[in-house]
Amino acid sequence: MNTEYKLQSYLPNLYSLISEGPKLWRTELSAGITTAALLIPQSMAYAMLAGLPAQVGLYAALMPIIAYTLLGSAKNLSVGPVAMDSLLTMVTLNGVAMSMSAEYIEIAGLLALMVGSSLVLMSVLRIGKLVRYLSPAMMSGFTSAAALIIGLSQLKHLLGANLGRQIAAHEVIMAAISKLNEVSFPTLAIGLISLAIFKGLPKLNSKLPAGLIGIVSMIIVSMFLGLNEQGVTVVGEIPQGLPAMTIPSMGRLMELLTGEHSSQLIGGALSIALLAFMEAIAVGGAVAKDKGYDIKPGQELLALGASNITGAFFGAYPVAGGFSRTAVNDKAGARTPLASLVTFTVVALVVWQFTPALYHLPKATLAAMIMGAVFGLMDLKLPVRLIKENPIEATIWIATFAVTLVLGLQIGILTGVVMSFGAHAWPKTTQESTAREMKSDAVASKATSTEASSQA
Repeated sequence: MNTEYKLQSYLPNLYSLISEGPKLWRTELSAGITTAALLIPQSMAYAMLAGLPAQVGLYAALMPIIAYTLLGSAKNLSVGPVAMDSLLTMVTLNGVAMSMSAEYIEIAGLLALMVGSSLVLMSVLRIGKLVRYLSPAMMSGFTSAAALIIGLSQLKHLLGANLGRQIAAHEVIMAAISKLNEVSFPTLAIGLISLAIFKGLPKLNSKLPAGLIGIVSMIIVSMFLGLNEQGVTVVGEIPQGLPAMTIPSMGRLMELLTGEHSSQLIGGALSIALLAFMEAIAVGGAVAKDKGYDIKPGQELLALGASNITGAFFGAYPVAGGFSRTAVNDKAGARTPLASLVTFTVVALVVWQFTPALYHLPKATLAAMIMGAVFGLMDLKLPVRLIKENPIEATIWIATFAVTLVLGLQIGILTGVVMSFGAHAWPKTTQESTAREMKSDAVASKATSTEASSQA
């Protein structure tokens, strides 16, 4: 077995980078810059969603990319902060420490280490083979409910009102109604204008970087109108410079794993790990199939695990493969992991030199970016179709959606997984399992195309 074959078999992304990347450098350069234009504002927005400072999101968009590029099997999967994992991070750390505090940031890094270790262990135990038993209806139901929860969670930033720490959808709505008299109209105006840019520009011209245009224009407006002096909350100072490597405290990790929040942290880490894997298989698999190659579930577990572990050493929090960024990366022409290295370089340059320019960015703009992105993930047409075509799959979708919305993300994803395995084991669905697997690509492709159209 020669070295080239070993490299192609065990490190497919690295092989592609070496063998194909140099030939396609012009296309990869363009795709990498385009993806970076989306990744930078998304990273800050999703960090805010996780209860973390903006710089932590930017750090999560750096070293994890390198780890995935070396070990992954999906050539143009864009790894970094994503909406659902960010919300799960916030849910997991809720009550463990005060958001935005130094302790909260430290525990978020340790959570990334736990997530990464869980993914590597799943790879060693060959858990990746079980992905074929997960119902696409379960993933769609969970994603739709999580998207609604995420969108509602940003109302406090869009309205400029203190809605407390509610997470359940109905509690957020009731809190928003009760605080209508506290709404900051300048904040609301900035949020709605930002949302119009993020959703409207792609409809005028799909090639326009709506995210970048919206961010830059709102920074300029905020700066010249002095919005921070009119009650509009801005991002504020972001530390300039690349993150230094720090070794996570194993003593602190053991203290957390044996303390009063141990079950909350372990359950959260496993939920984030499982969700990150399913996201990578869904979007990475759809793009890979379109390009005529296959991704390796076991390799994805290892690569995502290494990405999270690496991030934990460089000030990051849990990361995964992003639907929208991967779709944008693909449509921009990326064919090898070289595009991801270009994205890394652009993000690193911004973090190194240009973070002061982000000071006046309104948080309402970041909230609008999150809302514009996640609401596009809701697929309410699928359960209607499934009721007619496959009642069992329809039941899985409805149950997963309802449980996630009412009881929370962790219980929701657990419910969906159990029902997926149960449906696969049920004798009457034996003949339907193949059809369910075939629909998986269709669901993933729809999510990818929907996110790509949002450009945010």
